[in-house]
Amino acid sequence: MQRCGRYSRHAKRQVAGCLRWQNRRSSSFLNSENRNVPTGPLEAPKLPLTEFIEDIAAVAKNAAARKVPIADLYKLPTLVKETKELRGTIGQMNAERKTLTDKIQSLPAGTPEKASAVAEGRKLRDQVQKLQYKLAEHQGNFQRIGMAIPNWSHKDVAIGDYRNINEIATGGPTPIELDGKRDHTKIAAALGLLNLTSASVVTGTSWYYLLEEAVALEQALVNYALFTAGLNGWKMVTTPDVIKADVAWRCGFQPREDEAGQTFFVESSSTRAKKKNRGWNKPGAKASPKDIEDEALVLAGTAEIPLAGLFASQTFRSRDFPMTVVGLGKAFRAEAGARGVQTRGLYRVHQFTKVELFAVTDAESSEQMMETMLSLQRQIIDGLGIPYRVLDMPTEELGASAWRKYDIEAWMPGRGEWGEICSLSNCTDYQSRRLNVRYLGNNQTVYAGQQPPGQASKVDLLETAQDRREKHLDKKFAHTLNGTAAAIPRLIITLLENGAVFAHGEVVALRLPQSLRRFWIGSEERIEWVETGQSLSPEGDV
Repeated sequence: MQRCGRYSRHAKRQVAGCLRWQNRRSSSFLNSENRNVPTGPLEAPKLPLTEFIEDIAAVAKNAAARKVPIADLYKLPTLVKETKELRGTIGQMNAERKTLTDKIQSLPAGTPEKASAVAEGRKLRDQVQKLQYKLAEHQGNFQRIGMAIPNWSHKDVAIGDYRNINEIATGGPTPIELDGKRDHTKIAAALGLLNLTSASVVTGTSWYYLLEEAVALEQALVNYALFTAGLNGWKMVTTPDVIKADVAWRCGFQPREDEAGQTFFVESSSTRAKKKNRGWNKPGAKASPKDIEDEALVLAGTAEIPLAGLFASQTFRSRDFPMTVVGLGKAFRAEAGARGVQTRGLYRVHQFTKVELFAVTDAESSEQMMETMLSLQRQIIDGLGIPYRVLDMPTEELGASAWRKYDIEAWMPGRGEWGEICSLSNCTDYQSRRLNVRYLGNNQTVYAGQQPPGQASKVDLLETAQDRREKHLDKKFAHTLNGTAAAIPRLIITLLENGAVFAHGEVVALRLPQSLRRFWIGSEERIEWVETGQSLSPEGDV
């Protein structure tokens, strides 16, 4: 590791090489000016309805194992069947209207025959309009049910709750014993690093001010994580913190119904008016997918959501993969529920800085990418000199989008337990189907707006002409993965509780890993730098 705040020659060469690599590809997938990226509302999600309906019992079993409720699941086959029939009826009636229009144009004006034909045309128009309303209602219902269906679960994932975790790896020094004086709130108070009282006055509970060395520590952790990811070829992005609720919904976060308490909504005079018109202000009203598609804005719960949106409604080629980005953003969590000992201080807060890894791959490579991302996460944590363990999470911890999920927990001796500092999820095609992120083989030709030669081998339920064109082109849905590079408050807790230096029972300094020193911008008077591989908490403290 480097011994000072400046880059060594070796580090400079690494940075220069990383920048040259990024410059060579700066006009690739991140630069929308080089591609025809659609604007406006996203097209409808492409859900695998045939797959759901053919094995609906397995869908229900998987959802139950993940504790994800799906209202009206068994109505889905009927809804899809009736929707297909409605489309056929409307198409037939529109053909009749066209024939009737041609007939009306050929009849002499003022004749009884023409008047009768006009009346018949109006009747057909009204019938079609009623059927279209019914079709829209059916489409909304099966879309609502389909979007509530969670991803499938990896065969090796244990069924159950957190008690069924599977520890697959450990790292870092040997954990030190539980020690109440190492509680991060006590350490931060003694060193003047945290102000919760003023934040509760300014905003409310679970908000905070970082002070002095804690600010420098936050910046050092952010830059350390970005630097390490950059050296591994990940492209840096800063993300919007305000996003459309529709995008969050498509990513598997549902800012509506029973989960609305976990989301901060952004409201303006225009959105208030639209809410009123749609009945959002009525007691017991629930937002529907249509309600949230355009105008509703929320604060991002994680940079994963805007990073996923970076690739929405685009088709790539398999040679573009893997596409890997590391994003910096703020995470906002409403975190409904009572406060307690295990959530006090910085452990569960409403806003925090987060560095996020996001990858897009072809369907065959996502499992390998998950292991690559885990290796990068462990590289970052190993450089911090803290005890940690890697867990393969059970079904009830997967949420809606993850096919498989790893959590990394660090030992926090002041809290007396392991605490999550990273997560890593392989979402397979769950998000890409909802955001329409696809890819072609390297030799495929895109037929823009025209029917390609040949016929699709299989017709899916509710398949459109555009769907058939894309199937002929062998368009596939990409796989997406996301993982935490640095969740700042949890890392600050871990470093404070493991690295506090005591003299005569009082905290007097902090021991921090040498890996952060090159990024340090504050005073070092109360900092002791520890070489990589050494414990932050040496024996002999009194």
